[in-house]
Amino acid sequence: MDLDIEVSKLKLLKANHLSQKYALEDAISKGFPKQIAETQARIAGYGADIATVKENTQPNADGFSPLTLAGVTHADKKEAGAALLTMCQTMLSPEATQIGSYRGLTLELSFDTFAREYRLTMIGQLRHTVTLGTDVFGNLQRMDNALEGLPIKEQACREQLSNLQTQLETAKAEVQKPFPREAELNTKCTAGGIEFPAEFRPQGAGDRRRRAGRGSKAAGAPQTAVGAVKPIENGGNYGLSGKLVLYRAAA
Repeated sequence: MDLDIEVSKLKLLKANHLSQKYALEDAISKGFPKQIAETQARIAGYGADIATVKENTQPNADGFSPLTLAGVTHADKKEAGAALLTMCQTMLSPEATQIGSYRGLTLELSFDTFAREYRLTMIGQLRHTVTLGTDVFGNLQRMDNALEGLPIKEQACREQLSNLQTQLETAKAEVQKPFPREAELNTKCTAGGIEFPAEFRPQGAGDRRRRAGRGSKAAGAPQTAVGAVKPIENGGNYGLSGKLVLYRAAA
């Protein structure tokens, strides 16, 4: 009886191992490549917008770059801030509307009816949104702060990309690891005259895919969702032990 219990426990562990293995295979073939491609696209977008802003920043004596609203270019900072507030006050619909341009980026104004606040989005390759207040100069400062912060966001994306690539390599190594108690399971199945479960026998790639969702059920273990091993933005992988192994990129 004790041998049967030990074999059952080992079967559960093997089922969890296989479930994690299949999930890692999906993450390697789909999850990580998708996130890596998206992050690379954002890096390219930030790079393009940084270049556009730099090229179109032409400050006057007061350090202010002209702001164009409704076809009118405002070179005076106070005048530009007042004109932006007026556009908010005369807005007829909460829907996003293009209202002009600033430092090479298109401006889109909208009103969030839930938060009861105006939002200005500066659009280039990416969208950069700020919440507007009631101060003439404050809104312009918020816009400038958002644009000056683009290089920081670009660098954060580069770090995220490096992290994802490291996670991918870690997952590729992890998925190759065999069930650590394979020999023990085989020995105890043989000793107890227990037939080794078909789900745990060596399989081809096609068999693995067909049985990906059945390994845990066959052994009575709870099914693990494939999405459970999706890449974690701050770094991490699920090992074949079934435990989350965190990874932190080097500074």
